[in-house]
Order: sequence, then structure tokens, then C-alpha cells
Amino acid sequence: MSEIRYPIGIQDFKKLREEGYIYVDKTRQVYRLAHDCKYCILNRPRRFGKSLLVSTLEAYFRGQRELFHGLTIEELEMEWKEYPVLRLDLSRGCYDSEESLDAVLRHHLEIWERRYGDTSKEWPTFARFQRMIQQACEMTGRPVVVLVDGYDEPFLQTIGDKELRAKLLSTILSCYTAFKSHDRYIHFVLLTGLARLCTDHILGDLNNFLNETLSLQYADICGIGEQELHECFAPSIDELAKANGMTYDEATRELLRQYGGYRFGSKAPAVCHPFSLIRALREHAFGDYWVNVDELTHLVALLKASGDKLEEAEDQYATALSLTNVNVYIDVQPSILFQTGYLAIKDGDHRFDLYTIGTPNEELRRVWTNAVRPEP
Repeated sequence: MSEIRYPIGIQDFKKLREEGYIYVDKTRQVYRLAHDCKYCILNRPRRFGKSLLVSTLEAYFRGQRELFHGLTIEELEMEWKEYPVLRLDLSRGCYDSEESLDAVLRHHLEIWERRYGDTSKEWPTFARFQRMIQQACEMTGRPVVVLVDGYDEPFLQTIGDKELRAKLLSTILSCYTAFKSHDRYIHFVLLTGLARLCTDHILGDLNNFLNETLSLQYADICGIGEQELHECFAPSIDELAKANGMTYDEATRELLRQYGGYRFGSKAPAVCHPFSLIRALREHAFGDYWVNVDELTHLVALLKASGDKLEEAEDQYATALSLTNVNVYIDVQPSILFQTGYLAIKDGDHRFDLYTIGTPNEELRRVWTNAVRPEP
């Protein structure tokens, strides 16, 4: 039996490294992202490694060099500066009211204030957030890093409730305006989520952000490619093969068929969904591990209500703009199925910015087929 510790559910880079869990080295891409742009958006499906990416960036910007021993970034970074980091996690909240979002924001503000000094509790949340950026910079003498995990979660949870969604949008945008007004205090900002939210207000307030979702250089910053599969998990593939009466090559092909097929760009390499892949290796069995049936059923119901033809979901054409943007005032669009990972890019022509999308792999095909099958 292999002695690999599988990081199932482990999204904290420090814990992963200190406790000996296997880590697929993405630090070359992390280094490039940290130095390539100041404001960026990167969207990936659920359980695709976004939170771990944010945690890795947090450790890097905090100068925690010891956590990166033996990884590629150790050879690339010469200075290891420590920056003040404001990490805002919106991915875990339940947003059923204005108060619920405000409570999450205030919780994070209280954490930051313990580190970088109090702001006035009487101020509105957005004013405290803006002041905290300036205060952290002035206290440390270094510009601030802001990492937002699940920046679109409040809006995705309020699909179908336009009134509440508009109120949450107003709260979030009042905070995000700090990215422009406090630019001189900021070193780097990353927003991660499922979708690039598209409204006139958001495009106006975040038009200084680069959307790297379909950028070739970051196509495999999350997910596990075939080469990484062999380099990191060869003993596990061997065990999986033996448990299922297969050869090593047959087991590899089946892993790619079951859990691969995700491409983030027309020329991008295919990657596997990391959660499903690692579960299959750990369990020595090919199963359906990631798919959220309840979520998919909900999305399908909304698609039917909106009049979209479900039979056209497979092998339909889409532009990059339609795949990476969601209008928060529209209940649902087929692009949400791409952004949540139920559909993926299968082919494309970058000259015309046109992609063919469809079901990425067998795991999704089974559940997708059951979800859209007409009732008898």
C-alpha cells in the first residue's frame, strides 16, 4: 500500500505542507500570477482547488518560505517579502438576507482589526473595509494584498431573488470601490469564484481587473494534468489498477475518461477534477464523487423555467465572453453550467473567439443525463 496522504477536504496550504499531505506543485504558476498583474479574476468550478490556491498565495505573500521548501517557487523567489494580507472568504456563508452578508464582512473586519488596529465600529462596513486597507499599509510599511475567495457566492445563492441580489450587490460593490480609490495602498488583488459577474456597475467598478479564467498560462493552475498524475500518483494508480483488474495504462485512461476533460481555453491542456480524481485514487474505485445532484437539479429546473432547450446543452457553441460572464440580474444562463463545471470546453477556434462546449467526462455525463431526462 502507498503511504500517500490524500488532501481530501484540506484547503489550507500550511496544514497540507506541515502534515505531509501530497501537494501537486503549482507554485510556478502561483509565482507568475503574483508578479504578472495587480488586479485579477480567476474562475473555476466548485471543489477545483480555488481555496487552496488562495491559501497558497496567502502563505507566499506572508513570506512563509519554510512552507515552500522543495517546491519550484523556492528557486524563483529571491526576496520573500512579507506583505499585509486581507483574506476575505465569502465561499462558506449562507446569504439569505442583507444582514447575513454584513455579518460575514464584519467577522473578517474584526480579525483584521486585531492584527492591524481597530477602526471605528460605528462606521458602515464599506468604510471600515476601505480604512483597513490604508491602515494595514501604514502600519506595516508595505502595500496590502487582498484575496477574496468566492467573491460571487452571495449572488449565485440568490438566483431567483432579484430584489435580495440587488441589495447584496450594493453592499459588495461599496467595499470593492476601495480597490480603485485606495490603489496606492494595494500590492495585489485576486478575486476567485465561479463566474465573472457582469453588470454595468460591476464592469465599471472592476474594469481594472484582468480576467485570467481562459488565459493559457494559467489553464492548469488548478486541476491535475496527465503528466502531474503520473509524477505525483504513480503508486496510487498502480494500486487502483490492481484493485480493478487493470494494467497501469488502462487505469490511467479510465481516470482521464471519468474525471478529465476540463479545458480552460481552446489550446489549453485538459485537466482532471482534483476532488473526484483524488477520491478515486484513495478509494481504489471509479465512482461519482464530486457531482452535487441537488445543485444540478436546481440549475436544470431554472434552465427549464427560463425556456432554454436542455437538449442543446451538449455540443453547443459559445464565445469566451458568454462563458466567463454572468449577468446577476438574469435568473440563469447556460454559461452557469460551464462555470459550475457541468459543461466544459471541448474544442475551439481562438481566431473567432468561438468554443464548443459539452459534458467533460463520464462522471458528469451520468448525472447530467439523469438530471435532464424527461419525466415519464
